[in-house]
Amino acid sequence: MTPLVRSATLTGFEQVARDLGLDARRLLQRAGLAERDLADPDTWISAEAVRELLESAARESGADDVGLRLAAQRRLGHLGPIALIARGEPTVRAALEAMTRFLRSYNDSVAVAIDED
Repeated sequence: MTPLVRSATLTGFEQVARDLGLDARRLLQRAGLAERDLADPDTWISAEAVRELLESAARESGADDVGLRLAAQRRLGHLGPIALIARGEPTVRAALEAMTRFLRSYNDSVAVAIDED
């Protein structure tokens, strides 16, 4: 089964690409994605296509921090339903545990665990 992520993962990509002097549409097409894939944050898209998109953007721009630039565009609300669950938790720990439990509803290519030390 191909791992999928919500297209919300790419929120802000077009702006990041513009800031780096890149053609976002061309990069999306080359990665097998379309602009319409980004229109609805709840659309599931290929995690491999997202990886290829970010690597291509980094390679073409010479900026090895494309992923960090993209992450800086995000807010808790981009996590969709997980954000609502986390906001309702009484402690930060409970919020992190809830986010860990429900992360698959956002991105099924990532596994997260909280390890106490």
